[in-house]
Amino acid sequence: ARGFAIAVTLSMVDVILSPGHDAAVIAPRGHQVALASEVSPSRWAPLPAPDQVWAHSCCSGSKLRDALANETVTAIEADVQVGTFISDGGHSCTQVIMAHPPIRSSDLSLEMFLDACMKDGRRHLKFDFKSLEAALLSLPILAAVRSRLAESGQAVWLNADVLPGPGFRASPAAIPAEDFLSAVASHCPGAHLSLGWSVNPMVPAAYTHEDCTAMRALCRAHANRVGAMGGGMVLAVSARLASRAPGPLAALLGELPGSQLLMWTGTWEPPVRDSVAANLQASFERLGVGKRCGYDCKVLGESPLVKAMKKAMIGHATTFKDWLLFSLSVLVKLRAAPLSLSWMQ
Repeated sequence: ARGFAIAVTLSMVDVILSPGHDAAVIAPRGHQVALASEVSPSRWAPLPAPDQVWAHSCCSGSKLRDALANETVTAIEADVQVGTFISDGGHSCTQVIMAHPPIRSSDLSLEMFLDACMKDGRRHLKFDFKSLEAALLSLPILAAVRSRLAESGQAVWLNADVLPGPGFRASPAAIPAEDFLSAVASHCPGAHLSLGWSVNPMVPAAYTHEDCTAMRALCRAHANRVGAMGGGMVLAVSARLASRAPGPLAALLGELPGSQLLMWTGTWEPPVRDSVAANLQASFERLGVGKRCGYDCKVLGESPLVKAMKKAMIGHATTFKDWLLFSLSVLVKLRAAPLSLSWMQ
């Protein structure tokens, strides 16, 4: 499809490929971050284009250092929860850390993550909150540094799963929507939102018109609350689930002007085939919203799309540990929401 672009995760980095290129498309400096002269220091940096090059789940000091050292990376995603911070000296305490459940400890705190990324000053930042408590503790910290982030042109996305979706429709969402959006409006008005559904990407299901109607109502209610101070809106969706029925998601984009879609594969989730990702983008192109779609995905295959990248980087492989941790992360959700077992029937 014309304008096709897809991000391929190789090792821990997602790389965009586009037609007419034999290798990675490395976004120019001006594309990575907004110019500081264009940003009011009292506001957040503008919503970037959807075609970012992502470093996903940078939840340890080593992963973050690798991401910041990679010149192709334009945006960094990390999971945020309250857990055990372990210092270099072995001391531990409970605070806001960067870690993905079921892992509950990290050598990287929120403050350390922010400090390193602000010193770098070139990458956009996405914070995936895993609990309301983590969000409530983190938002004031982010608000305190928003001027510095805006001056360097670093956009910030605040991500949370705020509605039940495929695989978990029988249970409450991971984070209560009203509480999360109220906290954002209070502490970080104008920050960009990345809202999603609590899902199990491995179930034989898809996003429905009902799912999208609920999200549209939520987004419009938040827009009415924050008014002109509102930031951009990104809808975070599972690439696997979206590939089965892209129509409702495309219609949702049409009802939310200026919004974007970001397709993801979860931490430790197996890669999607490159043919699945290509067909998904082609579908969005046919539906007229292809330029509003981005990808933070692990993609596996032997097509020219993937082979072009193997010349320069190590290909992604799913290990037994990845499968185990992915299974445990699903079980954590099931334990918190036992009624969601209905998807197995």
